[in-house]
Amino acid sequence: MRIIKNIIAVAAALTCLVGAAPAYSAVSAAYSEAVTNSTQTKNVFASSAEAAIYAREQLVKRNTDISVTLPGDEGLSGGDLMNKVIDLAVAETGVGNEGDYLRMSMAGHGGMITRSSGQITLDIHVDYYTDAEQEKFVAGRIASIISGIKPDGKSEYERILSAYKWATANISYADNIENDVVFTAYGALHNGKAVCQGYAQVVYRLLREMGISTRMITGAGTGGGSHVWLIAEADGWYYYIDPTYDGGEKPEDFMFFMKGTEDFDLGEAKHIPSHGKAKLPHLEPDYYSEEFNSEYPINVTEYVQSSPAYRFILGDVDLNGSIDAFDLTTLRQGILYGIFSERSRLAADVDGDGSVKVNDLVLLQSYLMGRVSSFADSAAL
Repeated sequence: MRIIKNIIAVAAALTCLVGAAPAYSAVSAAYSEAVTNSTQTKNVFASSAEAAIYAREQLVKRNTDISVTLPGDEGLSGGDLMNKVIDLAVAETGVGNEGDYLRMSMAGHGGMITRSSGQITLDIHVDYYTDAEQEKFVAGRIASIISGIKPDGKSEYERILSAYKWATANISYADNIENDVVFTAYGALHNGKAVCQGYAQVVYRLLREMGISTRMITGAGTGGGSHVWLIAEADGWYYYIDPTYDGGEKPEDFMFFMKGTEDFDLGEAKHIPSHGKAKLPHLEPDYYSEEFNSEYPINVTEYVQSSPAYRFILGDVDLNGSIDAFDLTTLRQGILYGIFSERSRLAADVDGDGSVKVNDLVLLQSYLMGRVSSFADSAAL
């Protein structure tokens, strides 16, 4: 069964390469500048951060033309300033129709930059894959699906699984990509067909609106073409999920659900996150950056459901069933960033004092190096 599934997964990956959305078009090659003495009424903001809040509201409404005026260019070129406003506008807010959902709903932006009396006005034009009416439909369908899932009382893992099961069972891969709607949640929910971007948007919306922290990950799939998947948080750690590659599969056959960095791509299918751009951390994230990984720590291995008794092996911090150097790395990162799942925290407390700190790291290292034969020997250190 696993061999067959690997073949299916690779076939799905190759299909998604053909159907990946066109590259996002930023303002760098799509704007013009002018100088004027115009005194017409403007939307004036004190900073790009304030302008971004207004821009986000307009993006959510799918307004194609957005105008903001700032007291200066903040030391940036006009194009870079426009990019900064849009970048801040699509930053994560925890709201389902903002953040990555909004970012992946835009095809590109450009516009006119006007300097007048010391001020700079950005007249931004945005292209979207959907309009306001289509997004209204999406909101209604998402609410209906969540009502059916009945998330109240469910654990984080159970909510993630419910959303994933719905998407993989109810969305089919779109073979025809002539209509941009296949890149959207609207295409997935209205027509039942979408490419990877549409699958990811649906799961993102469902998870965010059920209180689960999630991010869409853009990069390359098998063969090197564009692909979109996600990470989702359960018990303090993030895990990879790819509803496109698991599309149409029974839950017991999922191969790309709640996986870690070391076991997400055990088969032939590949996921290579993009490096993004440092100047556009929200619009084009760098998934390898320290900032991203400290905010969204991805576990090394797949998620293991906790039992009421929290079964674990003392020292097996990454919960993969054995004690090795990976546990030392996971413990070091956990201490550095202060993030552990409950079971990982219990497994990491090797000196048994009820907290996880440097002494646990020293003891685990000594155990791995053979200096002590058991964690009970901590007094010998």
